[in-house]
Amino acid sequence: MDFTPPASPVFNVDVHKRNIERLPISPVTPELKKFPQTRFGPIHSAKSSINENNLPDSSLAHLVADLETYNISPLNPPFENSAETINLLNEWAYRDIQKCMLSSSIDFLQDSRMKFKSNRMLGQGSYCYICEIDTTQLVGNQSRYLVLKFPHSKRKTRTLLNEGLILTYLSEANNGLGETFIIPFHGITYINKQHFNKLRRGEFIPALILPKLNLNLQQFIKFLKQNYFEDIALKKNIFKKLVNEMIIALNYLKLKHVIHGDIKTANIMVGSIDDNNIFSFDNFNFYLCDFTSSIIDVSSDIKLKSNNKTSNSSLSTNTNLDTTLEYCPPEVIERVINKSETDENGTSIFTHDTDLYSFGLCLLSFISGNEPYSELKNFKFHNELRGSNNSYSNNSNNITSSVQHTQWLINSILRNEPIALNIFNCDDTYYTNNWSEELSLVSKILVDRISLEECISFI
Repeated sequence: MDFTPPASPVFNVDVHKRNIERLPISPVTPELKKFPQTRFGPIHSAKSSINENNLPDSSLAHLVADLETYNISPLNPPFENSAETINLLNEWAYRDIQKCMLSSSIDFLQDSRMKFKSNRMLGQGSYCYICEIDTTQLVGNQSRYLVLKFPHSKRKTRTLLNEGLILTYLSEANNGLGETFIIPFHGITYINKQHFNKLRRGEFIPALILPKLNLNLQQFIKFLKQNYFEDIALKKNIFKKLVNEMIIALNYLKLKHVIHGDIKTANIMVGSIDDNNIFSFDNFNFYLCDFTSSIIDVSSDIKLKSNNKTSNSSLSTNTNLDTTLEYCPPEVIERVINKSETDENGTSIFTHDTDLYSFGLCLLSFISGNEPYSELKNFKFHNELRGSNNSYSNNSNNITSSVQHTQWLINSILRNEPIALNIFNCDDTYYTNNWSEELSLVSKILVDRISLEECISFI
């Protein structure tokens, strides 16, 4: 299980309010556009042990070498699909995928001006660091506020490049569809110990270039709870904006056959991607980020599945619970317990429906002001936690390492009563009087388990 901490701390906040308009949603048609067939460069040949010291001092050279060493390409992706899957999608018309993944303007290895803004990290995950780039030397239309996301060591290169490949695919496959509310991706660069002292000497590490946003949804919920608890009108308007923008993001992922696999409040960023580093209610959006656990799965597409020439009936058989347990639906837990690799339809353990369920828990968290099952866990294990009022402490953000706590959480999820188990400790009239319409939508998602298309129609 991967518990990703906030990628950015809470920065300056402009407390001026505004009336946040409901955004119109135009469902994306599920039909795939026809693209010309293309041949990809032979960068997925047999694994090789390449001496990095003999490579040219450029990010491109190291990226090409890593794609070959780790056997990564659109024809042989690292996210558990048959070799024909990306060919069937046929969304990319490029010869050199490494050049598509590479940043066009930032190369830490070739530009001596490139450095981090400070030695202090903005965030740290189970396998990665987040640091801000000093962009004062950049010219043109490049954003002034960028961060690098890079692994702790070379051993996690495959995980990082997997996410880079997914983000490249989502970015290049937009085809003029407009804002998708997926985190913008500025490409990959490479760094070494000269740039970040915690890295090992002689290692060249790939890094994703991403916009620096003000805070994530988990932090935003805490901020609203502390400062705007009684301003129901403001929070209801923000709720509508959150629903509209994330449904657009989920709809785009479904169009492109991408399953996120780890949707949670910590993986939805909040802020503006322009040159303003101060959060304001007048100018912000929600962006889905962290595609570490993502896969491409075409098993639900009848046209693509019927054209698949591989003998493997399962296009995606990822059964690793590389996600956050609190946001898992009951069927995922059951399949992991039963060690079922695929269901009768040959689909992945994670689907677009499980992504929608996880987002439903994000909405429930927004309404309750607490992470899923945190209040119930505090109530049961209050002697082992710092207190029921501190639901956003480090101990309550993530499931503890205790086997007892883990088993209790699994049993709670399997009860399949997500709403009752997450708002049990509050005055019912508060929700009845203020959040009945929003809870109706959450109930449709979490209890009735409506599809994404039905959710779009409902709102």
